[in-house]
Amino acid sequence: MDAQLGLLERINLMTKRLEGMVAVITGASSGIGAGTVHRFVEEGASVVAADIQEQAGEALAAEFGESVVFIRTDVTQEEQVAAAVDLAVEKFGRLDCMFNNAGIVGVVGPIADTPTEDWDTTIAILLKGVFLGCKHAARVMIPQGSGSIISTSSTAGVLGGLGSHGYTAAKHGVIGLTRSLALELGPQGITVNCICPGPINTNMTSAIDDK
Repeated sequence: MDAQLGLLERINLMTKRLEGMVAVITGASSGIGAGTVHRFVEEGASVVAADIQEQAGEALAAEFGESVVFIRTDVTQEEQVAAAVDLAVEKFGRLDCMFNNAGIVGVVGPIADTPTEDWDTTIAILLKGVFLGCKHAARVMIPQGSGSIISTSSTAGVLGGLGSHGYTAAKHGVIGLTRSLALELGPQGITVNCICPGPINTNMTSAIDDK
């Protein structure tokens, strides 16, 4: 058994693909964000967990000691996104990965009945928040000459009819922004990608199912 454990420990050491790297993850307190924090730390990274859910965020950071620090971040507020990026540099010395993941379902219903204020809020969180994360990550990564920016889009960003109108429009926008930034930042050593998850059982999607 001891020999078996020793082998597992050696395998774990060999798979520390993010050893010494630093990431900022938005929407980090729950769902995909929280799962990503766990995986990044398992792979050796230090993480700034950014979210508006303070209690859950503080509890998450407490699980990992000095490897994770939480900062309350509303991704629609530029100064708060900038502060999360600055915290990564101040505490851990650099920024290797920006994961723009914060999201909501947003406004739902027929287009003719959609309140403009709710539409604006949806776009602000799902698209403006990604723009701000990319902007401030680039501010740090360009002088470094390296980095990875990842944003969460959705299958709704590839096809219509898989989400509400605001959500679908924003997720299409994330894909377009990703393509544009990849062309700008690639020559400077920065990769820009997005992921398009299908249905995942999280608190956000559960709220839809309960309605």
